[in-house]
Amino acid sequence: MNDFYSRVSSCSSSAFLISYLYPMLFSEVIGQSAIKERLVRSVRDNRVSHAQMFLGPEGSGTLPLALAYAQFLLCTDKQENDACGKCPSCIKAAKLEHPDLHLSFPIVKEGTKVEKADDRIAEFRKVVLEQPYLPLRHFLSELDEESKRPIIGTEEAGSIIHKLNYKAYGGEYKILVMWMAEYMNETAANNLLKIIEEPPDQTLFILVTENASSILPTILSRTQLIKVPALGDEEIMQVLVADHHIPEDEAHNVCMLAEGNYWAAHSLVLDLEDSGYSMQTFRAWMLLCHKKNIPGILDWVEEAARLTREQQKNFVRYAMHIFRQCIIGTYTDNELLRAREDERDFISKFAQFVHGYNIVDLTEEFNKAHYYLERNANPKLVFLQLSFRVTTLMFPKK
Repeated sequence: MNDFYSRVSSCSSSAFLISYLYPMLFSEVIGQSAIKERLVRSVRDNRVSHAQMFLGPEGSGTLPLALAYAQFLLCTDKQENDACGKCPSCIKAAKLEHPDLHLSFPIVKEGTKVEKADDRIAEFRKVVLEQPYLPLRHFLSELDEESKRPIIGTEEAGSIIHKLNYKAYGGEYKILVMWMAEYMNETAANNLLKIIEEPPDQTLFILVTENASSILPTILSRTQLIKVPALGDEEIMQVLVADHHIPEDEAHNVCMLAEGNYWAAHSLVLDLEDSGYSMQTFRAWMLLCHKKNIPGILDWVEEAARLTREQQKNFVRYAMHIFRQCIIGTYTDNELLRAREDERDFISKFAQFVHGYNIVDLTEEFNKAHYYLERNANPKLVFLQLSFRVTTLMFPKK
């Protein structure tokens, strides 16, 4: 991957987004063929549940699936396995502007200026149409609100009830797609419970979540659960090669780091300098920690702090990836390693420092670092604290 980043960074971001400007067709959703078939069949068999929950990890495509499903339901000229993409309903749905397609998502409240999702709908449409695999933190960062707590609150619940009590504008259904439904507070969830349980005619609820355990059990029990798995490496790799024109070997390296998360793969392509850079940086950092070289660690922290926020988070994820491979290499078959040849050589020597006695604590420390970086904590403090914890956990005094 020597010249990978230089080639990628020479392209504009829009070049990597072009195929997702209108992400509403099943054919444009990456992978998930079994889920697509199940959704299409439910419409063909007239067995559409009035309340469904799409549960899947970040980057698995839960939101694109929900939007493609909504467009298929609203399409007036359905094809065998997809919406037509050409009828007036499809054209409106593709722009997230269909009057019978209602969108709900977490917002950061700002007094009476921003109380409900409709107050941020223009920004939401823009970001989702550019990249429907986005995590919530990316949407918030686009609004400079990633350090604040978003919610789906009582005002939003009232707005949903008000809109869904109207008759359908022109389609067969009124559809609510609620993204990141786990951000509903308890009052909002209780307020929506009755309309979910006894919806107006031809009203459908599609809740999208990454964490069903955070949703009120009474809401969960009234929805049909659709579990969306993480994407396969081959599915992501096909997109990187076909749409983003990345050589197969480089796409394979990105997929190993992304671990089924298309957003992570997308982010790596755009923001990570390259995995060779990460390997060299990680190796140098671990050597400094091993030698307890405080001046060297301080210099390293200064360098890490100069990376972009996304590069910092990607590096932390890369370090966690290496730790996982160390455990796999130690306790299972080396054939299961998800690593390049140069990484395998490093892991074979480094794995002695990562074991059952420290892996849980290491994982917790790196997860905390990632969490703090997402919330705009001072990167110097984050990486300095992390360096000291790595030194203590991996290279204790004998």
